[in-house]
Amino acid sequence: MVCPLRGSCEVVVESKYGKPLGIKNDILGILYLLSLAFLITVDLLVPALSMYARFVIMGIATFGILFSAYLTYLQMFVIKEFCTWCLAAALDNFIVVILIYLYIL
Repeated sequence: MVCPLRGSCEVVVESKYGKPLGIKNDILGILYLLSLAFLITVDLLVPALSMYARFVIMGIATFGILFSAYLTYLQMFVIKEFCTWCLAAALDNFIVVILIYLYIL
């Protein structure tokens, strides 16, 4: 894995924290974003389910940002190495959550 800005992506990604529940974080991230995209589509296309979809979207987005903060904490204080791609993904997730909150509220 090529890690820009002299990061230590291999160290971070291959650490014991890189596979919670035996599933790689990048796979979890893809599932997270796909589930949000699906639920936002349901919210837009099925007005009868909009209230429920928005409730689940808020829950998933909140969990996602908390999990992202936890992974960033692990990089800073436990692993003591930084993965540039992981930090970029955390920033992207933060932006996605802000946009979701603005959309729903």
